[in-house]
Amino acid sequence: VKTEALNYLIDRTLILQEAKKEGIDIDNKTLMKHFEEIKLTFDSKEEWERSLEELELEESELFEEVRKDDIIALYLLKHGVEDVGFTEKELKEFYEENKENLRDHDKFSFYEIFFDNLEGAQIIYNLLTDIKVKSKVLKELSDRELEFLYHSDVSDHKMPLELLEMIEDTGGEKDTFLISGEDGYYVYKIVDVKPGRQISYDEIKKELAEFLIEKAKQEKVEKIVDELMDKADIRYIDTSFLEAWSGVKYKSIFPNLADFLVILIFFFLSVSIFFLSSGREKGKKVLIDTPDGR
Repeated sequence: VKTEALNYLIDRTLILQEAKKEGIDIDNKTLMKHFEEIKLTFDSKEEWERSLEELELEESELFEEVRKDDIIALYLLKHGVEDVGFTEKELKEFYEENKENLRDHDKFSFYEIFFDNLEGAQIIYNLLTDIKVKSKVLKELSDRELEFLYHSDVSDHKMPLELLEMIEDTGGEKDTFLISGEDGYYVYKIVDVKPGRQISYDEIKKELAEFLIEKAKQEKVEKIVDELMDKADIRYIDTSFLEAWSGVKYKSIFPNLADFLVILIFFFLSVSIFFLSSGREKGKKVLIDTPDGR
C-alpha cells in the first residue's frame, strides 16, 4: 500500500508541475460546481461530514484536492487522453478473438448441508463424494433424515465465493466440497451445471467499445506519466509520512477523485464479462483438508 501511495503522489505531483508550466488552471465557477456535485453523491449532510471525519480532513483540504484533480483532468484532456476510438471492424475482430470468454453466467444446482461438528460433516462428505447420480443424493439425505437446502440454477456470481473458487480450482472435476464457517461446517454437492449462453456481438458491442476505450485511455495516461518520469529528478528525502497517509482512501470514499489515475474497467474478459464478483459475500470460511486427500 505504501508503494502504491508513493507512486500515486509522484504521478500526481509530476502532472501538476507540468500543468503549472503550461498555464493550465481551473476557474472557480467550474470548480465549485464539481465540488457540489461530489457532495450531492452523499445521501445527507451528516454522511458527508462523517466521511470527512473518517478521513481526518477539513472540507477546505478536500476542496484543494478536487482543484488539483480538475487541473490534472484538464492537462490530460489537452494531451489527448480522450482522443480514442475504435472502428466497427476493430470491435468485431476483438469480439472474435475473445468470444469464448464472453458468456452469460454459468448456473449451478447443488445441495447444502450444515453440521455443527466436523465428524458428522466428514461422514456425509465422504458419502456424497462417491455418489454421482442426483436421485441417489436426495435418497441418502432423506434416509438419514438430514436437514438440507437445495439450490436450483444459481448464477455463479451468486454462489458462495469460497465454493466457486474451489470449483474453479479443481477445473470442475470435483463436485463435493467441505467448508468450515464461523458457525459450523458445510457440505456442498453439485448435481448440475448449465454453461452460460454465448453472448452475441450485437448484445455486447456497447460494453466492448467502452472497455477498449477505457483501456486505451489508461495506456495514454501511463505513457504520459512515463515520459514525465523519464525527465524528472525524483529524490526520496523522507517517506515516513506514508505510514499514516490516508490520501489513498480518497479513491474509495470519494470515487470522483483521482480519476486521472484510476480508470475503472467495468467489463472484465473472464469466464463471464458481467461483474463476476458482484453479489458475492466473502465470509470466514476455509477449505478442510480431508484425511483421505479428497
